[in-house]
Amino acid sequence: MDKMLLKVQIGPVQEFIGQARSTRDMWAGSYMLSWLAAAAMKVFKDAGSEFVFPALEEQPLYEMFCDSKKSSSTGLIPTLPNVFMVVVSGGKDEIKKLAAESESALKEELQVISGCCWQKMQKLGAEDSWKQRWNYQVTHFPIFTWQAVPCGVDWSDDVKRLSRALAARRNTHNFDQWGFTLSAENKVKSDQSLVSASKDVLSGKEEIIGTAEFWKESEIFWDGAGPYGAMNCIKRLFPLEYLNQRFNTRRTYWDNMSMINTRDLAACNTDGVKGMDSKGEPNPVNGYMVVLAMDGDSMGAAIENLKTKEEYTRFSKTLAGFSEQHVPSIVAANEGQLVYAGGDDVLALLPASAALKCAKELREAFKSSMHEYKLDSSCGIAVAHYMFPLQRTVQEARAAETRAKNERGRPAFAMTLLKRSGEIIHWGGKWESNAYELYEQYTCMAQPDEASSRFPYALLQLLQPYKLSPDTNKDFKGVVLKEFQHVRSHQVLCETANPDGKFDKLAEGYLDHLFSENGNPADFANLFLASAFMNRQRGEC
Repeated sequence: MDKMLLKVQIGPVQEFIGQARSTRDMWAGSYMLSWLAAAAMKVFKDAGSEFVFPALEEQPLYEMFCDSKKSSSTGLIPTLPNVFMVVVSGGKDEIKKLAAESESALKEELQVISGCCWQKMQKLGAEDSWKQRWNYQVTHFPIFTWQAVPCGVDWSDDVKRLSRALAARRNTHNFDQWGFTLSAENKVKSDQSLVSASKDVLSGKEEIIGTAEFWKESEIFWDGAGPYGAMNCIKRLFPLEYLNQRFNTRRTYWDNMSMINTRDLAACNTDGVKGMDSKGEPNPVNGYMVVLAMDGDSMGAAIENLKTKEEYTRFSKTLAGFSEQHVPSIVAANEGQLVYAGGDDVLALLPASAALKCAKELREAFKSSMHEYKLDSSCGIAVAHYMFPLQRTVQEARAAETRAKNERGRPAFAMTLLKRSGEIIHWGGKWESNAYELYEQYTCMAQPDEASSRFPYALLQLLQPYKLSPDTNKDFKGVVLKEFQHVRSHQVLCETANPDGKFDKLAEGYLDHLFSENGNPADFANLFLASAFMNRQRGEC
């Protein structure tokens, strides 16, 4: 019997997950996408198709989807990716039928979720006339794209052909013009605001469900959230209205997601006490939180180098092992909250003081797990006050990840610090440079009686006239190092803080990187400014 290699991609992902005002909403969006992916995957699994990616064996989320009795805390971590690849037996007609059934299963599961959430909307005062708009928006989510090629004698060539074919299919995807018109009957019955409603405040695309009065009075949409379109309503209601019914419990992991919010993360307040002052407000030193986005480097090239299906399957299992065995424990150990861990792609929320440490540990775990394939990773970090819009912080983390890969010279990290004053600080570097070690050394030194709190500002004052940039002459490194040593001699108050000139050596090593092809000398002073701000004992919030 003929065999076909088939690949499915479900989207949008980053856009949908990032549309969130709370940590629970972000987790719910990520988990719901993994949950819907499980529905699509189950059709192929039940048909006897061989999964190449991801590895479904002992996948907790998939097991929970198939059997509600297997619910567990590990199964509540979104680990199923939005892309999967299978080997399917049969001709083109059978493939088309199976792909259609997979898409239908996904859509049907979303309809079940939608139904549970709509019941809650009705209890909150939703009118029947709003259901038409709700159904239209739910029907158009998500986008399900697939492509298949015959299995040949060269596995690597099959994968390349399939990737090109899917990319072409996505670029020519069928779609209807986005828009919505109420039926004539509902136009008569409905308030005029429903005929031309305002847009969802998070997506900016979908028309809102309901009226301004509804959103003002609905308790479930607390803290001024909304108004939303259907999918962002579902995202907020999904944990309590669907998952609790599915697993018949009211005391679950997802109930607690709303408690571990940005304020608590900023305060390292996972136990209700740590990081809070006497008034129950976050201590100023912990007023900032982090969104961390990590992604593997050169994954596409590594996949293309796999010569056989068995190699690809082993590669998939190795990736799954990293995301399931290492990522949750590392994020938890740094008092953070994991949003998504799908293979090489990680999204997490953390206290600001733990950001770089967690990023470095994730990178080391990924590099160790993928050592057979000589793969590494890059990371983007966005630091913002806990009251800063979460959606914007996620966007900044993704942008920082892109800078790390394209500007800092992968494997690398890049950080964006967004102060409430409006000031923005960028810095970063290759993992193999001295950037992290210098950051840690200065952070340890910036304690009472070891280094003056004026150190980073005195250094910045001397370096600003030079207008450092990526185009700065490479021979200028010695001048910057001399300025650093001058400031260090005046601002480091304790001689033991710089044993054997370690501080100077780390600074010189970091400057070597910054004055190289992928460096930006302007990052030098920003490293110390970021450390001083993120680890300050007193200061602005």
